[in-house]
Amino acid sequence: MVIWTQSAFAQLDTLFGSQSKAAFQKKGYQLHRPCMSNGDLARIINSNEVQSVVRPARKNVIAHDIQKKNPLKNRKLMEKLNPNEALRQKQATA
Repeated sequence: MVIWTQSAFAQLDTLFGSQSKAAFQKKGYQLHRPCMSNGDLARIINSNEVQSVVRPARKNVIAHDIQKKNPLKNRKLMEKLNPNEALRQKQATA
């Protein structure tokens, strides 16, 4: 458990400064300003202004429904890609 006193917070301001003034002990160090002033991101995203220009969410999207076959291991796929493969296989076994 840590207890902070008012003088400790005052010392932090002199060490790190604040958003409005630079630090005294760290030679001009200044805290960064937050990029977003309104932290309620969910309210912004769900607002009518934003939702009116965003496309609707997709439903029933299947990313990988068909497995890619390897023609070197799948004979039917190799014959589809190379019609001469059946003749080559016969000649290789004979």
